[in-house]
Amino acid sequence: MSLDEDPCHIAVSWLSKFGEAICAGDIAATTNTILPHGWLRDVLTFTWDCRSLEGTEKISKYLSGKLKPGFITDVKLWDDAHVRPAFFPLGPGASGVEAPFSFEAPVTHGRGLARLVKDGNGEWKALSVCMYVADIKGHEETDHEVGIYGNHTLAWADVYAERKAKIESEPQVLIVGGGQIGLMLAATCKQMDIRALTIERTDRVGDMWRSRYPTLVLHTTRRQHEMLYQPYPATWPLFAPKAKFGDWLEGYVQFQDLVVWTSSQIDGQPLQGTLVRYHLGTI
Repeated sequence: MSLDEDPCHIAVSWLSKFGEAICAGDIAATTNTILPHGWLRDVLTFTWDCRSLEGTEKISKYLSGKLKPGFITDVKLWDDAHVRPAFFPLGPGASGVEAPFSFEAPVTHGRGLARLVKDGNGEWKALSVCMYVADIKGHEETDHEVGIYGNHTLAWADVYAERKAKIESEPQVLIVGGGQIGLMLAATCKQMDIRALTIERTDRVGDMWRSRYPTLVLHTTRRQHEMLYQPYPATWPLFAPKAKFGDWLEGYVQFQDLVVWTSSQIDGQPLQGTLVRYHLGTI
């Protein structure tokens, strides 16, 4: 296989140009590696928001004031044996290259994926670039615990009670809504050692599903709505009945050791200023 036909070589060559430009904070050079009608998908990299921009003009405007020299560093091919550059079909007789990469930002570790195609001059450019936060520095996602506390001197109930009290008295993150996304966010925060308190309006987690019409089942298959860290058992229905899924959410809180206040909501509006205070109340 020649270098022109090697997806890894194509990806590395494009990344060298993209990385040099974006690390230098050179917006013009960065957008020059993207097709004029290409896309940038930013997931928390440049702002604490998710944005999709189509076209280099909109991308340039978006990056203006955000992309400073040295803000993005260490752009390189993603070092993972399971994620490698590969061809993807564009149409009859045409292919593009997927280029996975990693990068660093001031407070985060980032990952990205570029989908490369040849432009009218035969040069590889990005049809789309996605950049997202993989970890927050100092709060990298951890694996499972050993399960032994205080050298066998502390019971799990006491350990959890202490953690729960700390979260309730000094939460670092407040999650409004104990549905699928809110609970998975809370579970992720827990694995990142970030104290997250979740509040839910209903009396029980999962009631937003239980309260719907009796014969409702989820319209997506089990594979499409599986929860983080906690896969369904092999016998789980392909399309979950609504009450069964509600019970699963409630169990998720217990098995992921989450702290959720039910029958709770935010009262009023937050105060303005650098210090934001919320008042939480029961319904």
